Amino acid sequence: ALTWDLPTPALVSLVSARGERGVARVTWLVPGNEGARFTAWRRTEAGGWTAMGDLVRDDRQTVTLQDRSVVDGARYEYRLGILEGSNETYAGEAWVEIPRAAKLSLAGARPNPAAGPLAIAFSLADESPARLELFDTAGRSVFAREVGSLGAGDHEVRIERALASGLYFVRLKQQGRTLTSRVLITR
Repeated sequence: ALTWDLPTPALVSLVSARGERGVARVTWLVPGNEGARFTAWRRTEAGGWTAMGDLVRDDRQTVTLQDRSVVDGARYEYRLGILEGSNETYAGEAWVEIPRAAKLSLAGARPNPAAGPLAIAFSLADESPARLELFDTAGRSVFAREVGSLGAGDHEVRIERALASGLYFVRLKQQGRTLTSRVLITR
């Protein structure tokens, strides 16, 4: 009879993998495998695998990596290395995208020039009070809306009402900063 003295591969389940600004968090469920050592591995889309360090299994039979050496806007793949004796196996691969930092920006009106309804595209730094306004060349406000409650990130506000032909100025204000762009309305 043949007998084998090889390690049994670990059963690994990916519990969660998520990216936030400045950190990637990956959790794996690893039941059994008493005496096994666990190592987190990471790679970028263009690079090879790099060991991120040893992980310790908790009371719930999970191991969690919190990678704070990430770059906003980057994408990383993670896997778990399970070392039993001298044999290391890999499992639980997951890609994590780290969001870009939100910042105040005004892309302006779309379309521009516009013959009908238009949309104003912008990004907010956070959920603090912010105001979006549209002025004619005489400085009269023809549209205004509080937009800070939309929160951080990219947004678009549509203006459905008919506007007279002419040049208009779009203004976005948040946290003491003011951004301005122009839009031409044609009929």
